[in-house]
Amino acid sequence: MDDSEFYTCHHLILDALADLKTPRFKDACIFEYCNKALERVSIRNARVRIFGEPSVPIPQAALIKFVRRIPTLRWFRSDLSKEHIIMLKTERPDIELLN
Repeated sequence: MDDSEFYTCHHLILDALADLKTPRFKDACIFEYCNKALERVSIRNARVRIFGEPSVPIPQAALIKFVRRIPTLRWFRSDLSKEHIIMLKTERPDIELLN
């Protein structure tokens, strides 16, 4: 799904996807309805657009949350920063993280 553009209707949805601390948003993550079987995902250069606004890159916090929440994930290519890749590799050494 490289170079894809995802749409949402409200800022709150994007905020929930990137929220790493609020308990009520703990289950909200990218692809949350199909995440039980995902093993390989590539969303490099993917963007999100709130209707009526310009698209923006998927927030780093949303990418981090996705990696943390998907137990079946084994390979992930995205726009994660090098620092976040290093951090996530210590948490999830079983995942190959690329950018």
